[in-house]
Amino acid sequence: MRSVRTSVYSLHLYTLLSLSLIPIARCVIELPAGLQHQVVCRRSDIREPDVLLELAECTVVEGDLFLAFLRLQPNSSIPMLREITGSLLLYDVYGIDSLSQLFPRLVIIHGQTLIDDYAFVVKNTGLKDVALPSLRLIRRGGVRLDNNPTLCHINTVNWPVLLNTSASRTLLKFNQNGFQCTDLCETRCTNASGRSLVSFENTNADGPFCWSSGLCQSICSLRCRQLGLTCHMQHPDQCCHRECLGGCYTNRSSGCVSCVHVPHKGRCLTKCPAGLLLYLNRRCVTPSQCLRQIPHESVSSSTILHSDGLPASQHSYVIYGETCVSKCPTGFIKQISTGRCMTCDGDRCPRKRCRAFFIRSLKDLDGLRGCWSADALYLSIQGGDSESVMRLLDVAFSTLRVVQHSLRIVRSPPITSLRFLSNLEQVGVANGSSQHWIAVEVSENDNLKELWSVRLIGSPPVSSFTPGLHLWSTGLVRFTQNRRLCPDSIFQLFTSGTLKLMPPGRSLIEAESGLISITNGDLARCNWTEFPVSVDQVTASSVRISWSKHSIVKHYDRPSPTTTSLYRNEVVLAILYHCPASTNISSWEDITRDSSSPCRMGKVSCERLNRNSSELTNCFKVLTDLEPATRYVVYVEMRFPLSRSGAHSHLTYFVTQSINPSVPRYAWLNPLEDNTLRLTWIAPDKSNNLIGHYLIWVRTMPIPLPNLVGHNFCVKKPIWASKPSLFDSRHGTDWLSTQLSSSGNSLNVSNQSECHGCSACPMLDEYEQLFRSHLVPTQNSHSHWPSSVSRWTVDTRDQPLAVQVRKSPVVSCSVLSRWLSTRVERKCWLSFHYESDDR
Repeated sequence: MRSVRTSVYSLHLYTLLSLSLIPIARCVIELPAGLQHQVVCRRSDIREPDVLLELAECTVVEGDLFLAFLRLQPNSSIPMLREITGSLLLYDVYGIDSLSQLFPRLVIIHGQTLIDDYAFVVKNTGLKDVALPSLRLIRRGGVRLDNNPTLCHINTVNWPVLLNTSASRTLLKFNQNGFQCTDLCETRCTNASGRSLVSFENTNADGPFCWSSGLCQSICSLRCRQLGLTCHMQHPDQCCHRECLGGCYTNRSSGCVSCVHVPHKGRCLTKCPAGLLLYLNRRCVTPSQCLRQIPHESVSSSTILHSDGLPASQHSYVIYGETCVSKCPTGFIKQISTGRCMTCDGDRCPRKRCRAFFIRSLKDLDGLRGCWSADALYLSIQGGDSESVMRLLDVAFSTLRVVQHSLRIVRSPPITSLRFLSNLEQVGVANGSSQHWIAVEVSENDNLKELWSVRLIGSPPVSSFTPGLHLWSTGLVRFTQNRRLCPDSIFQLFTSGTLKLMPPGRSLIEAESGLISITNGDLARCNWTEFPVSVDQVTASSVRISWSKHSIVKHYDRPSPTTTSLYRNEVVLAILYHCPASTNISSWEDITRDSSSPCRMGKVSCERLNRNSSELTNCFKVLTDLEPATRYVVYVEMRFPLSRSGAHSHLTYFVTQSINPSVPRYAWLNPLEDNTLRLTWIAPDKSNNLIGHYLIWVRTMPIPLPNLVGHNFCVKKPIWASKPSLFDSRHGTDWLSTQLSSSGNSLNVSNQSECHGCSACPMLDEYEQLFRSHLVPTQNSHSHWPSSVSRWTVDTRDQPLAVQVRKSPVVSCSVLSRWLSTRVERKCWLSFHYESDDR
């Protein structure tokens, strides 16, 4: 089959210009029932609607699936597709309103290859929703939806459950989608099991969740997800076998939709059986299939060659250990006779010479892997988290030794270190010429903090010169606007021999040195020292933080003129941070850089020796409005802007004093038996300390039956009389009504002629509002208030009754999180026996 050239995608520019197509190759893998009959197809770039017919029987796409510049028919569909091992991209696709018809059975997007860190991308389409009714998992990468003017129901999808991660919300990026969306789900989509384990902005963690107004999202139960298991495709409460991925049809390893590890003979296994090789981290192949039946796919040119019948020297894949891979890793060479990877040393290892690279995404790094040299490198990575980016850079640059012309690293926020350059030995060619006017540039990397050190061990060096990066190019050296990189660390590169200007004796020109000194490190703590602070005058709500200016000078090791300026002529900016700290804070950056932290910042006053002196002696700050019995951390910065230096304190902790707690709230009584009461209350709003125990007073009082019978309830109406429903009790007949009935008296609370038009007493009205508020449970709550007696026990003067406990009861407390969404409350109760004084 002939080779066909395709385009390489970038999410930033979407350079989808070529109209060529990749023929779709299928290989049928017979599997018993359970994993069913699979039809595996290779990566596809679809630009013509008719090509969809060739995918009609595919159940798995090994690679990416791209649909671009298409106008589809409303009934267009790839009905059997369940898995995509790479990424799914829809760009400039029109003619359909939803993806539910196009991908009705798609369960998993693996994301083994990504589009700028995203596994699911929809851009410039006429879609009204991205409904994928069977989708359960995006295994790696994020979701990006851009410039879809009619796209709605984005915020009704539980994306965190699909992504199966608690990482930052940078995994989701939604821009310029539908502006007039109701985004309502049908009530049948409400499912308590869909509660998310993590939360993202604009995503309701409690549901309901739906892809569109009439299509609910299929989410496994919370129990299954907490166990790390997927669930049945039709019954979300039924957990699958531990080897199942995405879903299942039975609870056995033979009923999985896909496998966590590998399928073999209709079952999901943890690894391939002996004699078989792992391919694409998802299925097993024989050595013969690996060497002769898997078509070769070149990453750099995106061409596809079918190698059936080719000689051994042109085998498409190679055998590395127990895996089938596209090429041997670094330090290994392919053995022609067997097709296996064998170790190699020094000059025996092939040196791969590569073209110039413009690296702006993590996917672009794939082309650099295995390169021994490159014509030029321009690296500017905008997206991705720092940890992942640094790890992939280490891998991609591990074999690189020579850059022929220019090395430029610019505008890359995720990069915090240049340690990945430690293996690089040469930029430029000795006695050679270059058209690049910049040889090395490291500019505008806002989070770059450290450079690299000399590689001391490894493969033989490129030249006979001493270790280090030898710069032979005659172009400029530019280190500018790296705001967290200190100038001294840049100059240290040259003085230590880590970066050597060649030929020997060459040095930085004045302009290069000046830019390094002036434009770098304005946000770094260059030439900073630490000093101690004192904490005194601690009360329950205030504290005094102070330190001596002499301690700063003592620790400051700059030359004398600068030290003198600290005392007299230097502008001083003193800032103090303080915040609650239940646990220790790892570094000052957690305080100063985290915008969501509860830390507060304030300016600091500094005393002078006398009215006519500019010399500063002591600095202090009195912190007020602190919480009692609370642990705080303080951190102080002293900045000297003119000298671009400063000092900072250690992280210092203190605890404010304790005071009495506020009163317990909402106490009520519930009679359990003739001689047993249950007292319940909510803990104080402000504990102001750790509450060790409660003091409770109890006393009995006679029931004034004649007064109750003759009482005018329009003047003063107790809440238990105004709400007949409160007489219903879980424990049988209301105790108070029983006592009244036994004495031959009845309580009439429905005298309409006497009570018509009466206004409620102010105190009772206040109680009624409290009863209906969201801060307390009601009769319809899962755990309602005790209803057999009034919740507020007062005497005839509306004063709380004084009572006394004869024996120390055991108090129990629990969190009322089911009723309170904004704060944590605690409900406490005890049961005690009493004897009436009348008996």
